[in-house]
Amino acid sequence: MQVTGFADGKPLFESQRKSIAYSCNQVKCLVGWTGLAVIEGHNTGDWLHQQLSALSREDPPVQVLIESLTNSATFQVAMLPKTDKRCEFSLAGWFTVPPDQYACFTSVISNFEIYPWQLSPSYSAKFQYALAAQNRRSRHPYHLSISGDEPTARELSLYTRGLRGLLQRRVSVEVISGACRQIAAAVSVRQSEKKAKDPSYVKTVGDSQLTVEMNSDGSVRTFSSKDGLVTKSFPADIISPELMTKDMKVDRAVDTDGTIRLHLRGWVKTNVAGVLISTSDSMSQRMP
Repeated sequence: MQVTGFADGKPLFESQRKSIAYSCNQVKCLVGWTGLAVIEGHNTGDWLHQQLSALSREDPPVQVLIESLTNSATFQVAMLPKTDKRCEFSLAGWFTVPPDQYACFTSVISNFEIYPWQLSPSYSAKFQYALAAQNRRSRHPYHLSISGDEPTARELSLYTRGLRGLLQRRVSVEVISGACRQIAAAVSVRQSEKKAKDPSYVKTVGDSQLTVEMNSDGSVRTFSSKDGLVTKSFPADIISPELMTKDMKVDRAVDTDGTIRLHLRGWVKTNVAGVLISTSDSMSQRMP
């Protein structure tokens, strides 16, 4: 979830996240990205935040949302100087189904030339998207989508088989989150083995796994990290008609009487009365 460099795997920015919780009436989803991060004033995370902020005011249906992001990414990348411009955006969440229900979907937007989406030494001038949506009732409703280094993930078929079994048994979200982090950790270890054999191999999965969980009502419920390195930052920016955040950091303290005090720093915009935002881009709140 952090913006890190390919060369050394170290964070390029302290507070910027690579995930956004997009919560509007027609679509509620988590959006993540990987690939080209910064070049000559272009910041992929900032660009994505701006695009989703503009789309949230229109509240488009899922197909229009994905097509708009795909077309905008093609145009934006075309303006950048020649370099390694591989980039990929992943979306997972819910969209409205008349009269008043939600169905799940996953989508990948990529300019990689190889399909399905996997690592490629080159890129296409045009972004393309793949969309998978729930289109019928099921006894075991779930969507499992793996993007990024898909070949390595497929080498670990026992892990994905175990995850499917958990999803079919409808275990708690905490168990599912733990299984997903275990799979990511296994992919990271396998990539390290490939890197040791081939120094030119690009390792894309780090050793610290972060899970962002969203309900169908659009609320981001919990997050966790294996080693606690990201506990002082929000797991995702938030974009909704009521509230928008960016690059938020949080310091948590507990008073002697048990009161939890949160100090938030970052960019916040709200249209809801009752939320306190100071001129120093920070706010404190007492929670019983």
